[in-house]
Amino acid sequence: MTVSFRPVKSKSDSTRALSGTTYNISKTAYLFTASALMQGVGMFIWMPLITKYGRRVCYVFTFGFCTLCILWAGFATDFHGELVARLGIGLFSGGAECLAPLTITDLFFVHERGRYMSFYQTFLSMGVSSGIMFSGIIVYKTDDWRNIYWLGAILYGVSTLVVIFTFPETAFDRTRQRCFEVGTTAPAKDALSSTTSKKSYVQSLAISNGPFTNESLLTIFLRPFGAILLPAVAWATMVFSVTVGFLVAITSNFGVALGDAPYNFNTLQLGLCFISAGIGALLAAPMGGWLGDKITTIATRKNGGTREPEMRLPAIIPHIIIAPFALVLYGVGIEHGLHWICPAFAFALFNFSTVAATNIAMMYAIEVYKPIAGEIVVAVVGLKGVIGFGLSFGTNLWVDSQGYQNAFGQMAAIAGVFLAAVLIFMRWGKSIRLASFQWRAVQWTKWHADRDYPSAGAENHKIALSDVKIDE
Repeated sequence: MTVSFRPVKSKSDSTRALSGTTYNISKTAYLFTASALMQGVGMFIWMPLITKYGRRVCYVFTFGFCTLCILWAGFATDFHGELVARLGIGLFSGGAECLAPLTITDLFFVHERGRYMSFYQTFLSMGVSSGIMFSGIIVYKTDDWRNIYWLGAILYGVSTLVVIFTFPETAFDRTRQRCFEVGTTAPAKDALSSTTSKKSYVQSLAISNGPFTNESLLTIFLRPFGAILLPAVAWATMVFSVTVGFLVAITSNFGVALGDAPYNFNTLQLGLCFISAGIGALLAAPMGGWLGDKITTIATRKNGGTREPEMRLPAIIPHIIIAPFALVLYGVGIEHGLHWICPAFAFALFNFSTVAATNIAMMYAIEVYKPIAGEIVVAVVGLKGVIGFGLSFGTNLWVDSQGYQNAFGQMAAIAGVFLAAVLIFMRWGKSIRLASFQWRAVQWTKWHADRDYPSAGAENHKIALSDVKIDE
């Protein structure tokens, strides 16, 4: 469950002071941009703990403390207190955002992950757009922005209880397996059963079941900074950063653009416009997941049953055109005062491409480097948060300097370049990823044997430290 805790205000409105004064829309936007930045930073903090000590303990603590920070934000009496509470929301929600892709990777087979990751990306995006929509309705109807936080605290509080009582640990300690080398006799069934016995419900409620690796927290913390040098991860990161970053740019600018003439939308109207973004995200679910899995399955059959991560990438080709077109449409529509449906449709179209393209890029990076999926997710999503902060912070200045048409036209060109880079990986992706592991700059990103997954991919990359290689 993802909720956006951000008041939606028209340009003509001012955010009522927490202590009697008033703040304009630009200063209020700091509450959003600062928490977005902390969300990205928080992932780098939480990921080593998630990897070493498991998913469940971090789910419980991040959801629980995020609930407390939401309550703090609701009770804040001055801007600085509100800002600190929002930073706390970003810090703990960053852990929750990092956890979901890892959980999906834990639970589903390689031919299913794209589909379920697409569901996650879709509902993540719909959560953001619906959160903003409902916050606009709440502020308009109740005339009290604090009610946004009360609703958020209820939703997060219920989610925390659901996590505590229904969500088991999904990480698996592979050092407890009776592994064997290729060519040797498989261990008896009884020998394996002792390591895979089902836990009782009470046992599943244990907060921590780790550690799950012998790697140090420092090693795990530093690995994303090396992983970002790997070409596949770097490309996935930039696809994530520019698409989500420009989506944040539209989101942070929407109230300014449509709150001014000729639209003069009030808070309620602005909030309802975010329905379009939710529709775009919903339509993206099959494009980002099912289509990629289907294309990969067909390509695998043609390849004699050998599956390669690059087989998923053709699904991203339509978005090389759709995403830049949507950005241009938004900029031209606002610049020339076209009907409000034009920017709303552009918003939906770009959100559609963002959800689909980011899911495909993320799944490609995870499939290539499955044993260190946590570090890959943080490298991709964490840097996205930092870049998204910069874009959301500077969008209005960019527009003031260049105008809507030129500013969003430039964004379209940037997005198009990074999305079009998929053609390079479709043609030479395997050669690039195999060669990149010989680079000295990334040698220290090799992982410990207890992180290794039984897949042919790790054997082909020649970076796993384990001698155990079993096809998935």
